[in-house]
Amino acid sequence: MPGVTYQQILTKMKKELDQALAHADQKDKVLKYVRSIKVMTELITDSEEDRDNVNPKYPSVADVTENLDDDYEVEHDKANGDSIFDF
Repeated sequence: MPGVTYQQILTKMKKELDQALAHADQKDKVLKYVRSIKVMTELITDSEEDRDNVNPKYPSVADVTENLDDDYEVEHDKANGDSIFDF
């Protein structure tokens, strides 16, 4: 996960949990902190799922570009020239 480390996210989650515990008697504040924790949890789990769910059905850009032949020229029986505007 580029940019933000798991350590940073987990540290922030701990701070949010501490705040929720400090305000345990105030339902609206507890819900605010718990929602924040939920978002951070999803950030970690979704990033892991995205890595695991790479669709092998489609080739990568690198695979496609490796197979390109720069000297490939289309030959048509009725083509008059090299330009796409030659009919």
